Amino acid sequence: MEYNSIVVKLGEFMVRRTWYRNYMVNRLITSIKKVLKKHNIAYNRVFYSSERIVVYINNRVTEVSSILSKVFGISAIMPALIIEEKPSIESINKVIEKVIIPEILREKPSSYVVRAYSGVDQLSSKAVEKYIGRIVSLRTNSIVNLVNPERTFYIDLRPEFIAVSDREYEGVGGLPYGVEGCLVSLVSGGVDSAVATWYAMKRGVEVIPVFINLYPFWSEEAIERAYEGLDLLWKWIPWDYMKAYIVSGAEEIIAKASVPSRLRCIFCKTIMHLIGSLIAEKEGCKGIVTGEAIGQVASQTLDNLATTMSLSPKPVFTPVGFLDKIEIIKIAHKLGFERLNREVGSCKLKPLHPKTRVSDKDIHILKKIVSEILNDITRVIEKSSIVEYKA
Repeated sequence: MEYNSIVVKLGEFMVRRTWYRNYMVNRLITSIKKVLKKHNIAYNRVFYSSERIVVYINNRVTEVSSILSKVFGISAIMPALIIEEKPSIESINKVIEKVIIPEILREKPSSYVVRAYSGVDQLSSKAVEKYIGRIVSLRTNSIVNLVNPERTFYIDLRPEFIAVSDREYEGVGGLPYGVEGCLVSLVSGGVDSAVATWYAMKRGVEVIPVFINLYPFWSEEAIERAYEGLDLLWKWIPWDYMKAYIVSGAEEIIAKASVPSRLRCIFCKTIMHLIGSLIAEKEGCKGIVTGEAIGQVASQTLDNLATTMSLSPKPVFTPVGFLDKIEIIKIAHKLGFERLNREVGSCKLKPLHPKTRVSDKDIHILKKIVSEILNDITRVIEKSSIVEYKA
């Protein structure tokens, strides 16, 4: 089938009948344009029409449809042939005669099905499916098969046009990137923080990744993996810019702090949350997002997470908090983060017997030490390296 456009179906935010929906639609249109620019794809026009976004494009339509299906806020997408006529029996007949019947006669499928989506009050989706199916079956030897058809045709009726296609791609859904504001994402380079960051982006969050470099207490391989993780996250950013912080120097503060050995992991996590919160304040973000999962390691028991989150100046969001490690790895593979799932050594600051539950006295100790090193942490942040990604 020859295509002349891409038809985008929008996500769950379309149920909102407020000005905010218009804001989200405009934000999604901007995301689409920026992704096209990011991939050096020329297009004629991108516009909103009757709960659809239409991209008029000359070539590479199928390839571009696949690329755009990964833009947050899109529920489904299809390369399409658009006929700019108001839906009517006459215009539907034109689709049947000029598109569907020639395709069936050319391909000779034993069965087919028509899936209609109607945004026109006078023409219901089911009625259109039955009407087209009856005529096509009479004119060809192909029969309608609702369960396992050999060919599928999609008809989308909008007040201003009819779009027809023979394929549809599932989108990632969610909300358009950035509509919910920003969060600082504490990334380690592993799959947990990468998947957590992706989920935050899916829900409309603009992310500012922060990698806290613990070398020499962590390996050079860990640093290399962290930069790989930033590169992979950049591929999912539907805008043309991403800023990331590389924080060095905190490792010496953590190592030299007079904190009991049993509390060092919790202390380290508290410092990471503090660094993330201070950068969030600097960048105007609402909080921080982490890849912590309940019970995965000693510092992530429910008790310890409750402690470190209570000590964080900014709210802490944990998108993968209730997932098993195996589930996180499966999601990472699906998203293209699989190469982050590798061993890079362990932190040399980790005590032999880290504490899994802290007392009120321990919390008091942590608060006291944090207050004593706050100025040192602030200076470390001021010396951070900033990595900029630009399309």
